[in-house]
Amino acid sequence: TAKGLKHRLYVTDGTRQAFTGLSVFFLRTTPKAITTANISQEVNFGVLESKNGDGILGAIENLLSSIFIPALMQQSSWGELSSKQGELVRADFMGKL
Repeated sequence: TAKGLKHRLYVTDGTRQAFTGLSVFFLRTTPKAITTANISQEVNFGVLESKNGDGILGAIENLLSSIFIPALMQQSSWGELSSKQGELVRADFMGKL
């Protein structure tokens, strides 16, 4: 590393170690066993970065505002939410983000 700085790896649930720097998170929404064949379908992951001491909430806000909200705003096909009633539901949802 540059100038002898050591990288550190923390594995935490966040209750004792404050969130700073870069963090990689993994999410699973199924109790299925994870294998090399199904990991890409069963596990989602992402990276969060805490800048200027803004912590986990600031990192999540940044992820939402820079990635997810712009992606949702560009969405052109909303399936069942393409109706007039669906348009109201979408507008209400987007207004709460």
